[in-house]
Amino acid sequence: MDLTHPTRLESAPALHSLVYKYLTLLSLRLSRERGEPPPEKAFFVRFAAQYPGALYELDRLPITGIQARIQGLKAALSGAPVEPWMYPMATYHALYRAALFIKRRSSKTRPLSTDERTRLAEIATKAAQIQVEISLVEHITKGTQGRIAPIVLQETARRHGQDPVSLLTSLFPTRKIFPTPSTAKPDSESEVHRVE
Repeated sequence: MDLTHPTRLESAPALHSLVYKYLTLLSLRLSRERGEPPPEKAFFVRFAAQYPGALYELDRLPITGIQARIQGLKAALSGAPVEPWMYPMATYHALYRAALFIKRRSSKTRPLSTDERTRLAEIATKAAQIQVEISLVEHITKGTQGRIAPIVLQETARRHGQDPVSLLTSLFPTRKIFPTPSTAKPDSESEVHRVE
């Protein structure tokens, strides 16, 4: 296991990255309100690759909510207490990048061998700059009805010692509750967390 990468992101660079994310979201929202044309599709592809799940916030988080997050992050970088959602959000984005990396490289026709899972965990760790365990590779390659967001949220909650439902509310205040992978039902009545 490569121990040179953290299991969760708790650093000033992680907070600076979130400031950039929310400043970008604010700029996009204000531009949209002014009726300006949106950026090229390539911009959104790059932004979503760096911050998976952020486009959900672009569409649903009120401008005042975006501004509050920017102010809170800047305050934390100036010495104020770090709010409970901040470090988990950074971890969530990193784990989601790792999950997408794994999903793209896993076989859809056969289970991965132990060696393949181990190697995939190693290269996903380096690609996403966060520790990826073999168990996470196994969960993602098995999937939950093709959805990986609930797996990422549950792993983020585990790493930060939080309840997944409470963490979901903290990270995405406008999102509805969803079943965790162990309780997800295949019927259409389940409200499942999706940010893909």
